[in-house]
Amino acid sequence: MRELADSWSILIEITNACRLKCAHCTCGVPHVRAPHVMDLATVERALQSLEAWTRGVGCFGGEPTLHPQFGEVCALFRKYFPREQCAVWTCGGPAYERHRDDIERTFAMVSYNDHAEGGFHQPLMIAADEVVPDPVQRAALIERCWLQHHWSPMITPRGAFFCEVAATFDGLFGGPGGFPLEKGWWRRGVSDVQAQRARACG
Repeated sequence: MRELADSWSILIEITNACRLKCAHCTCGVPHVRAPHVMDLATVERALQSLEAWTRGVGCFGGEPTLHPQFGEVCALFRKYFPREQCAVWTCGGPAYERHRDDIERTFAMVSYNDHAEGGFHQPLMIAADEVVPDPVQRAALIERCWLQHHWSPMITPRGAFFCEVAATFDGLFGGPGGFPLEKGWWRRGVSDVQAQRARACG
């Protein structure tokens, strides 16, 4: 398992509302009954918790431009991080078009995917023990999970998580929440994330 501090980026999910309902969305959008919108105080706490973080800081959703205060969110990103460190993930649409100027000023990387082409996400809502009955093989696969090794930790209104999907499951299934948004939470070691991993990875 990769150390959190070795991640290439940390994502902040400012909303899980989206105009699309992709079946295998890693944010679980089709299963969300009432989308969350992160309040600005929490956005600011999330950014402050990344003090001394030198890699990417991602503005994420859902579709982040649907946040009703997206302009203010962009201003907070600019307050705490230089443009070259910031990225936004978007599927476009009318809200994206309205916010083009803020996006250009704030984010050096715009990961634009309108989802018109086929994706590579796999079904999340499958119990691992039903697909891989051998517990040794299952543990080895979890240890090498592509999400944890190649993707990003995530901050939601429920706290900080070692993995985007762990954050999604915590929200969908009423979990206990993530790490408190304290400065340096991302310096926690592999042993510190085992409870989150035990809840999510099966």
